[in-house]
Amino acid sequence: MFYTFCTVNSQDICKVQGECQEGFQLDNVAVSSYYECQITCQQTQYCNYYTYFEPIGMCTLLYNCTDIDAADCPECFTGEKDCLICDRPGECQGMKKVLIVVGRCCKSVLKAWILILLLIFFIIFIHIKN
Repeated sequence: MFYTFCTVNSQDICKVQGECQEGFQLDNVAVSSYYECQITCQQTQYCNYYTYFEPIGMCTLLYNCTDIDAADCPECFTGEKDCLICDRPGECQGMKKVLIVVGRCCKSVLKAWILILLLIFFIIFIHIKN
């Protein structure tokens, strides 16, 4: 098994208290949790950020988010769609978040490993055939 370490962007916005004040709004959707809001964002084209309004169960889907303010909505939480979802009960228990990152940085690394393995397989196949 191959283990690949990827760096996590330290500027990722992951469950930050407050509402996104400056961003292009795509849609508002009724959801039951912060994590459902994140999943809705991941499944919505052009959505990169979301704000979950906990008191009313509303999820605002956003293309961008340049400013987050907790003063007007301390019960709101904003996040980036690619943040890890490891705070859900029963999931990701005992795992280290940094090693689980399979989002942005690891996809290209995994593709490279697959290509390398295919190349090795092809070379071995040609060598055995001859």
